[in-house]
Amino acid sequence: MQMAQEQHQNNALIEAHLVKRLLSDLGVFIDTDALNSVYDKLEGALPQVRPVEWLQQVFLEAQLKGIQPVQLGWRRFDQRLLPALVCHEACWYLAERLDSETITLTRADDESENYPEEYLQNALVIWLRVPAKMKSEPFSLKGNLAAGLVWKEMFREPGWLGKVLAATVLVNLIAVATSIFALQVYDRVVPTQAYATLTTLVGGMVLIVT
Repeated sequence: MQMAQEQHQNNALIEAHLVKRLLSDLGVFIDTDALNSVYDKLEGALPQVRPVEWLQQVFLEAQLKGIQPVQLGWRRFDQRLLPALVCHEACWYLAERLDSETITLTRADDESENYPEEYLQNALVIWLRVPAKMKSEPFSLKGNLAAGLVWKEMFREPGWLGKVLAATVLVNLIAVATSIFALQVYDRVVPTQAYATLTTLVGGMVLIVT
């Protein structure tokens, strides 16, 4: 009976949406249309193959060559490796642990239910080995005390951004004016010794800086 159940599980197709969600949870991006295109290409071309072999071919066709799917029974599975794909009663789910007592199973239609671990004792599991270089983890300030303090101080005083922008504009205007002043001195004052022009330029720069 157990062999028949395993054979039934091996014949169940892993929906593309579940694979996309698992990859997203593991920090690997893949375009939904590209994944569906791979599924359409392989559908019917790989009859009577194990789910792990199906996923290997899917990742190969999708140019995700560094990902290695591993298939084993739930009893041998290290739950610290969740999320993973789980086949129970001929249906595939995305399994995640959201608390210490239950496992959350999500179907391809995004409906989720919580079950105790004992519910999955005879389930089949596929988890993915993902190289660290393929994971695109977003930047986060969570747990970063120094970054949190800096972020808090930045917004302690309302309107600071406007002051920074105004100061930036003024500093750049002075920098432009200084460059023009230097060019005029070299081009007009030094060759002709036009001290009246120099006096005018200096007075203008004093006004700008003031």
